[in-house]
Amino acid sequence: MLFAGSFGMWLMHPAMINMVMMFPLGALAGFMIYRMASGMRVKVSRTTGTLSWEEVKFRKTIAIFALPAILVVTAIQTAIMWKLPFVGPQATYAGMDLGILLFLWGIAIQLYHYIVYVR
Repeated sequence: MLFAGSFGMWLMHPAMINMVMMFPLGALAGFMIYRMASGMRVKVSRTTGTLSWEEVKFRKTIAIFALPAILVVTAIQTAIMWKLPFVGPQATYAGMDLGILLFLWGIAIQLYHYIVYVR
C-alpha cells in the first residue's frame, strides 16, 4: 500500500523525492509478494513432537496473566478513545484507536480459547 501511495504521489507530483521513495518501497512490495506466493505452495508437513504437559501448563499460565493485562490496556485505550471527537480531523485517531481495540479484543478471545480448550 505504501508503494501504491508513493507511485500515485509520483504520478500526481513528479518530484525526485517521490521517485526516490518508490525504489525501496517497490523492493519491499516485491519481497512481500514473493513471500506470499511462496507461502501458497503446498507443503507436506511432517508430524512434529507434541508438547509435554508441563509446557502446555506453562503456556496456559502465561496466557492467564496476559489476558487481564490486555483487558487493562483496552480499558485505558477506551478511556482515551472516549475523549476523541468522532467528527473532524481527529476522527482518524478515533478510528485507529477503535481498530487497536478490536485487534486486542480478538487476541484476548484467542487467549481465552487457548486457556479453556487446549488440553
